[in-house]
Amino acid sequence: MDVLVGVVEVVLAAEHGAALVQDEVGSAQPQSIVSAASYKAFGPLASLALGNGLSEIRSFDPRYRPAAVDVPGRLDQRYTTDPMGNILSIDRAVGAERFVATYGYQAPQ
Repeated sequence: MDVLVGVVEVVLAAEHGAALVQDEVGSAQPQSIVSAASYKAFGPLASLALGNGLSEIRSFDPRYRPAAVDVPGRLDQRYTTDPMGNILSIDRAVGAERFVATYGYQAPQ
């Protein structure tokens, strides 16, 4: 299913919002994609309020390396890193299903 059928523009609002605007085939009313966003100091995205009512929350360690991404009731994603900040694993729970990805790195020469 092509979700963007009939979309003629994506409108970005100055206050960290975005909406899809459809042509006469679809709904004439804009459909919100993102209604709000917040950022950490120095730039990383901290949270999104999505148009469908869900919220995405991102956590970082003190050096702004990813620590977690949460969408309450939908997604729980955790990152494990080594002392250098390299991602060693991503543990993702989506609903009742759990996925774990592990990563390895070549030792410095």
